This record gives sequence, C-alpha cells and structure tokens, in this order.
Amino acid sequence: MAAVVPVWSGNEMLEGQDIICIAPNPWDDIWRRRHQLMSRFARGNRVLYVEPARFILFALLSRKGLARLLKGGFYLRQEGNNLFILSQYLVLPFEQTGLRKGSSLIKRINDWFCVVVLRRTLKRLDFRKPILWVYYTSRSEDFFGKCGEKLVICDVFDRYAASPYNRSDPWLKQFIDGKDADLIGRANIVFA
Repeated sequence: MAAVVPVWSGNEMLEGQDIICIAPNPWDDIWRRRHQLMSRFARGNRVLYVEPARFILFALLSRKGLARLLKGGFYLRQEGNNLFILSQYLVLPFEQTGLRKGSSLIKRINDWFCVVVLRRTLKRLDFRKPILWVYYTSRSEDFFGKCGEKLVICDVFDRYAASPYNRSDPWLKQFIDGKDADLIGRANIVFA
C-alpha cells in the first residue's frame, strides 16, 4: 500500500511563501478545489490568483468589469490579507488558439502582454522566488521561467483529451495529450 503524504495538516501548513496560481477559472466563478487551496494557502503565504485572460472589451462591457475600472482595480484586486486576484486581458481580438497552424501573431502579442502585466504585478507586490502553481490553461506554459519561480507545481484535476468533444477529433485529442504531457513534464511536483 502506498504511503499518503499530506500537503498540510492542521496549522502545519506551507508558510512564508509567495505563490502564483495560474487558474483556468475566474475567482468569482463556482467555488472549486483550487479556490479552497489558494484561500487556505493565503492564511500563511501571499497568493496571487491569476484569472484566465479574456478580451478586454468584453470585460469592460460587463457590469463587474466596468465597476472595477471605475474603482481603479481593473487588473489587480485584494480578496483578503494575503490573497490577490489578477485579471488578465487580451488586447487584441480574434486570437487563434494555435491548434491547427501554430501560434498566430495576435496570440503571441496577447501572450507577451499577459507576461508583462504579470511581471509588473509581481514587482508591485514584491514577490520573490515564488512557487508557480499551474492548472491546464491555454497560457499555463507561457509563464514558465518568466516569474523567477523556484518551483513549479502542476495540479491536474481533469483529463481534457478524454472529454466527448475532444475524443471525437483524433488530432485534437493527440494535441491536448501532448500539451498535458509537456506541462506535467516541466513541473517539479504534480498533484492528480
């Protein structure tokens, strides 16, 4: 029987670290395991929860996005003592995902913009040698090696290639399996 090693127990939690979570869902979305983990980690660490990027015009047109802009917290807001939420935005529309023909110029510009915003945020918050905690997103690997991270943790919670939609396209299934393998292969620690 395999030994069970707890990530934390009681008050013996990871403490005094800076953690960047590259998340597939917004913070205000349905409460999931990643929300629970990051809110608990924020009790003894500083956590930056990076929401998935969306086109800036759609964000401005939403009621919450407009309210955040008017309050001055369009990109970065604080949810608790040690929990910060970074909203990422795409500056250019019509981004190709790069699935069939490689990355488009628009995607590369949007990727560059997201990395610049993240780096500026890390500097503003004075994050040094953070732990990069990633979930599978279209931009997860774009942040590898660009945050000054000391450790990369990949938290795998689903097998996207096995979904009915992705299974129906053999090329897409193979592509997603390859992206998963690359993400997992580059991480120092993998939770599944």
